[in-house]
Formats: sequence, structure tokens, C-alpha cells
Amino acid sequence: MIAPTLLIACVLLVVGTYVSRAAGVLIGARRRDDREVSGHRDARSDRYLDHAVACLLAAVVVTSVISPAGAEPPLVAGVAVGAVLAWCRCPLPVTVLTAAAATALLRGIS
Repeated sequence: MIAPTLLIACVLLVVGTYVSRAAGVLIGARRRDDREVSGHRDARSDRYLDHAVACLLAAVVVTSVISPAGAEPPLVAGVAVGAVLAWCRCPLPVTVLTAAAATALLRGIS
């Protein structure tokens, strides 16, 4: 039998997922309609949406790196290496492979 808290958590995740998807569709449609009427793009809203995507990705990375038992130092260092390379706008394969290599190297040492 499924525990009630697990069932509630699953339902909340499903609802949250669909609400976020619907919001994306509605915001995109509104922005598309605004551009068709005015004939130009709003650079400020584009910048905010780009930053929102980066914040969401950063939140996913942080929550996946930090476990309830505590963060593993090699994993945190690998994520930091990847973040620095992404900030320097290195190509994605270089960033991912370098971060993975740094994590593997530090795990091998410790």
C-alpha cells in the first residue's frame, strides 16, 4: 500500500509540473501576441526570462549536489569547476567533461 504522504507528494509534483508548463505556454503566447501588435520585442522581459531559466537550472544543480547526509567535497568541487567553465562560456562538451574529470580525480585522490 502507498503511504499517504508519498501519494500527496506525487500529486503535488504532478500539479506543479502542469502548472509550470501551462505558465510557460501562456507567457509565450502572450509575448508572441504583444510582439505581433507592437512589432518589437521587449528586451527587458527577454532578459528576465533568460535569468529565470538560469536560476532554475542552478537550483536543480544545487539540490542534486547537496544530499541530506551532506555534500561530498569532490562533487561540490566538480560542480564548481563546471560553473566556472560555463561562466567563461566554454563549449558544453568541454565543460561537462572537465567537471566530470575533476570530480573523478578528486574522488580517486580521497
